[in-house]
Amino acid sequence: MKLTTIKQVVMTAILLPFLFMIVGGLIVVRMSYREYASLDADKRFSNLLSQAGTMTSTTISNEGKATVAYLGDPSPVREKAMQDARTTLDEARARLYRMLSEETISDDNFARLLSDWSATYGPMNAYRSLVDAGTASPAGIVAAYQPSSLKQLEVVDFLATLITDKTLLHKSMEFFSTLSAHEGNLVMNFLVRRSLLENGLSVADRQVLAEAQARHRAGVSQLRYHRNTAVINDILAFEESETGKQIERLTQAVVANVIPPSLEALAEWDALQSRRYSFWHEQIVASIADIRATGDQLAERAERHLMMMLAIVGGLLLAVATVVFLATRGIHLVSRLSRERELLVKELRSASQTDLLTGLYNRRGFETASSALLEQAFRASRWVSIVLFDLDHFKQVNDRHGHDAGDAVLKQVAFIARKNFRSFDLLVRHGGEEFLALLPDSTPEEAALVAERVRQAIEDAEIDIGDGTILKVTASFGCAGREERSGDGVLERLIKRADLALYGAKHSGRNRVVADAFVPEPQSGQQKKKSI
Repeated sequence: MKLTTIKQVVMTAILLPFLFMIVGGLIVVRMSYREYASLDADKRFSNLLSQAGTMTSTTISNEGKATVAYLGDPSPVREKAMQDARTTLDEARARLYRMLSEETISDDNFARLLSDWSATYGPMNAYRSLVDAGTASPAGIVAAYQPSSLKQLEVVDFLATLITDKTLLHKSMEFFSTLSAHEGNLVMNFLVRRSLLENGLSVADRQVLAEAQARHRAGVSQLRYHRNTAVINDILAFEESETGKQIERLTQAVVANVIPPSLEALAEWDALQSRRYSFWHEQIVASIADIRATGDQLAERAERHLMMMLAIVGGLLLAVATVVFLATRGIHLVSRLSRERELLVKELRSASQTDLLTGLYNRRGFETASSALLEQAFRASRWVSIVLFDLDHFKQVNDRHGHDAGDAVLKQVAFIARKNFRSFDLLVRHGGEEFLALLPDSTPEEAALVAERVRQAIEDAEIDIGDGTILKVTASFGCAGREERSGDGVLERLIKRADLALYGAKHSGRNRVVADAFVPEPQSGQQKKKSI
């Protein structure tokens, strides 16, 4: 198997499990984020719901009470209290409307609900103008303030339906039932009190009172299905107490128009309503605090869960990055070791075929390389020639200057030979100071010309042996060649003939080139022996 394939298999084996883990982690993170976004929206809706509930149960009723008190005694103190109540309501209304408008709730009913709620402040503002002008009657206060209160109850109901968490939704529905019952309380209190002051109510007012009483009863009845919190249990206990029963009896008597006005009955009603209002106000405040705390806890829990999932996925990504980094480093190390091994093998192979001193072929490498050239020459019937040369009086160089100097001379001579022989000629250090060159497509005469060029270059060279000493050396050359046809034993025969030509060069004065003439191959075994 190739190293590249091994790399791919290893990386796939490492990354595939992590890839599945990361995909799974991202899916979990996405689910956690959606849960976080949902619970964060629930938190916002619960805050809006509690704010709307506060306005319904407290802010609107406070302005109504302050207005009634002012109409009964238009003193500067009560006027200021009324104006403060108006300011508080207007600021709360503007803040809640802005917050609701900023919510991206794509629901036509919600848009219509906001529009209707905004419209309910028209009658309220008109009644305020009558109060300021001194022409308002306390009898008109219910018609002025109740539409806004009821519409805000619808807002609370709608916001509750947007909550997805079951626990928070359950508490929101309980809160709506509590507000609805309390809103009935507020209307009942005002109308019963007015009846005890003014000697009865009109038929229309008694109808409004009956509706308020029914709303109160319905709200309390809904709470009976949620007997699982302290607030609800306390409310139900209060309604079933003697105080609650007395309020119910007085209200029913007013609805039936069978109770005459009296200061004693009014004082009794005010005392009962004071206890009821204080109690219900405390329970509503407690419900609001519980809803907000629940929303905050759910959002914080979802945020912690999301952060934990992000940390886990981040840890996985870091682990993957670390593993990939280490795997990559490991694969690179394996690749480098493989390359170094291949290079070492190549160097060893080259060293087995190359003379380490001169960089030329050794005999083994020369035999391998020359076989291909001789095969080509045999097939194409081409000439091949051998040039054999060695340095003249080389022993004197070693004796006088040492073997290091001799090595420097051999290296320089090899460099000169490599530079002056043809690029496709094969050069070999044949042994000691003897060199051999195989010249393909070359007759003995052509080989002799090349040899003469090399001889002249060696003679002209000034060789620095390393200690500042410059040596001059010469070489003797013997050439032999033939047009190869048989291919058997050619190299050995040519070397022998080139050696004879080299011997002739040395005995004729050295520093020269002697070329052997071409001798046809003999046909018989006897003749062949003589030729060799």
